[in-house]
Amino acid sequence: MHPPEASPTIDRREALFVFVISALVAVVMTWPLAINLGDIVAENDVGDPLLQAWELAWGGHALTTDIGSLWDGNAFWPLDDGLAFSDALTGYAPLAVFGSGTGAAIIRYNLLFLFGYSLAGLGAYLLARELKVGAGPAAIAGAVYAWAPWRLTHNAHLNIISSGGIPLSLFLLVRGYRRDDKRLIVGGWVVATWQVSLGFNLGLSFGYLLAGVCLWILVGRLRAKRLLADKGAILATAVGLTLFLGWTAWQAMPYLRVVEEHPESRRQEGEVHFYSPPALGFITAPAQSKLWGGLTEERRATLNWPSEQSLWPGGIAIVLGAVGLTFSGFTLRFRIALFVAILVAGVVAMGFRFGDGVVYRYIYDYLPGWQGLRTPGRLINLITLGLALLAAGGATALLSGSSRMLRGRKQLAAGLLVAVLVLVEGVGTIVYWEVPDAAPVMASAETPQLHLPSDWLVDPTYMFLSIDGWPQIANGHSGFIPTQVAEMRAQTVNFPDEASIAYLREKGVRSVVFHRSLAPGTPWADVEARPIGSGIVTQDLGSVLVYDISPE
Repeated sequence: MHPPEASPTIDRREALFVFVISALVAVVMTWPLAINLGDIVAENDVGDPLLQAWELAWGGHALTTDIGSLWDGNAFWPLDDGLAFSDALTGYAPLAVFGSGTGAAIIRYNLLFLFGYSLAGLGAYLLARELKVGAGPAAIAGAVYAWAPWRLTHNAHLNIISSGGIPLSLFLLVRGYRRDDKRLIVGGWVVATWQVSLGFNLGLSFGYLLAGVCLWILVGRLRAKRLLADKGAILATAVGLTLFLGWTAWQAMPYLRVVEEHPESRRQEGEVHFYSPPALGFITAPAQSKLWGGLTEERRATLNWPSEQSLWPGGIAIVLGAVGLTFSGFTLRFRIALFVAILVAGVVAMGFRFGDGVVYRYIYDYLPGWQGLRTPGRLINLITLGLALLAAGGATALLSGSSRMLRGRKQLAAGLLVAVLVLVEGVGTIVYWEVPDAAPVMASAETPQLHLPSDWLVDPTYMFLSIDGWPQIANGHSGFIPTQVAEMRAQTVNFPDEASIAYLREKGVRSVVFHRSLAPGTPWADVEARPIGSGIVTQDLGSVLVYDISPE
């Protein structure tokens, strides 16, 4: 690590300016989302944006009505801990107390989507600056981390896009420990805690990274004989660690309950192996990439699941990273540490596909948390951060060694030009999906409700629509299919026959809402032509048909 005096001066104005620029870049790169915040969502993966809009809204609803119901939600009735079936995004919940209904929910989701990209760029920039990198190369680091081509396949995953807390917390921690600044140290742990609060998909690997960084800092302070140099720093560390570990343990509790009560949620080795990317995935861009998508089409066709296995971080990042590994101004020890970290993360990211799965099987079997992850390839996030820092170092070496023509502002301009080229690599086709209109029947029909047709494609729509009025619904969408949800779908394929109605009454469902526009092509397409069981009252509301199946 560099000595404390090596840290550049980074004031609030610079940070604010960079955040504004990063936000403007996010607006441009995702255009026309910014002028349609209440109408569309980025939708490369069916359903997840509506699921996550529901999660955000429920978090705000629970905070203002019944905090004890935070993890339950109104979906997946009558199951508990429904919010813990996926990354819960609880760190955003305080922002969801403002506004109500589906209209506010989708605007909130889209604003946080843009914020996620903006914070990623800012966090990587500040971390690079703290590592004695100039503004131009730091801008390259921010562009590489926030807009690497692989992110195009995750535009429907707010929990993955929201990764800016990782470099931001590292910036605060490194700066704080260099200066023995207790406010920065506590701030770093607070941001780290917030990042984990958004979910374990990124939070788990980030926790292990933090452990490695802490070990690195500890060794460095021992070598410098500064371990007990400042009691304030020690106290700040104790406070920060207590917050981080305490929150992580509290957040893990509902997920552990889910694993215990729903064994089907545990990721089996075969499933993880299917989603594990081969080495080829690291040089394969997603189909959405305008620059690289067509060039890597043949490689992409060999992947099991391209949306999770197309992990190309960008050509400029690779080239500058190679230069940075060899010639950058970073110390040799730091460069080697970054390179080793990238290699280790790459091996783990390949899951069971590396070395016949020997390494990952040990991780999967013995290290806490890993059996809950389906897609180890998402470690590309940390790999990209390491590569972004090496790229910033490489850019520094090239610009510093350039001719006298590139000095001062011209050198900064050259760095910013390269950052723009990185953004060009990140340009892609983003599919936007129109948000469904609110359905008043959600709040008026008897509850608990079952909505038909029901499958993983349409259940996120019902979850989203249920934000208006928060009725209990038996439908639900998550990273796994709970046994009860699968059973209810199977038992109602012949609805509204006597058997399905008897089953639903036994379970406690009081009304079934049939959505005409969603039925074609599903097992429920001819529901209206089927005989209706006895004692059923129907109400035709145009787009939906409501069956009141309350016991007589």
